[in-house]
Amino acid sequence: MRYLVSLSVILSLFLSASVLSAQDLIVNRDGSQVEAYVEEVSHSEGFVRYRRFDNPTGPNYKISIATIARIEYENGTIERFSSDPIPLQASVETGDFFARNPSWIQEGMRYRDLKSLYNRRDYANLNDPYYGIGRSWLNLLVPGLAQYTMGEPGLGTRYLLLGGVAPLVLTTSGYVIAEEVEEYELGIIMSLTGVAMSLTFKILSISNAQRVAKVKSLYLHDMGLKQSQPYSFQFSPMLIPTLQSTKVGFAPGVGMRVTF
Repeated sequence: MRYLVSLSVILSLFLSASVLSAQDLIVNRDGSQVEAYVEEVSHSEGFVRYRRFDNPTGPNYKISIATIARIEYENGTIERFSSDPIPLQASVETGDFFARNPSWIQEGMRYRDLKSLYNRRDYANLNDPYYGIGRSWLNLLVPGLAQYTMGEPGLGTRYLLLGGVAPLVLTTSGYVIAEEVEEYELGIIMSLTGVAMSLTFKILSISNAQRVAKVKSLYLHDMGLKQSQPYSFQFSPMLIPTLQSTKVGFAPGVGMRVTF
C-alpha cells in the first residue's frame, strides 16, 4: 500500500511538472522574456498574438515581430525572427477598452450599473473626455443640475430634493415660525438646519457629479469603440425541436445558430 501511495505521489508530481512546463517562451531582442501561450504568428501582418502564462484567461496581447528574437515552444521547437530596424512596442488588444469586462456594457446604461465596471482613475488616460469634471460646479446653482445634464435624472432629482427643496422648506418654515408664531428658538433652529442641509447636499452633489462625469466618460469612450467595430458572424450547430406529422408531436432536428 505504501508503495502504491508513493508511486501515485511521484506520478502526480511528474504530471504537475509537465503541466507547469507546458508553456511557450517569447525572447525579445532586448533580452526580456515572456512566458506565454502563443495563439497566432502572422508573418504577413508582422505580429504575434499571445496570452500570458500566469493569466491564461486574461487579455489577448499582440506584439510586433520586430521586437522578438525567437519563440521557444513548449514542444521544444524554436522559431527565430529576422531583425527589423524599426521595433514596435507591444500592445494589449483589449486595452483600448476601460471596462473590466467590455462584453457587459450595452447602450443606455446608467451610473448605478457602470460604477462597478470602471476605475475612475482611468479618466486621466482619456485624451478628450465627453464630460469634464468642471460640469459638477453647476450644482452650486441648482443641486443635481450636473447630473441632469449627464443623463442621470434619478440622481439629479435626489440631490435637487435633498439639497434644494427640503432646505428651502425648512428655512422658510423657520422664518415663518420665528416671525409669525414668535417661536424664535425653534424658528432659528429650523432655519440653520435648512442652511446646513443645503450646504451639505450641495457638496455631496458636486462630489457625486465628478464621479459620474468620470465613469460615464469612460463608458461613452468604450461604447464608441464597440459601435465602431465591424459585425462578426458565428455559426454553430444545434438541436432544435421540429414539428412532425406523427403522434409524437416534436422530435429533435438539426439546425444552425447564427450569432452576430
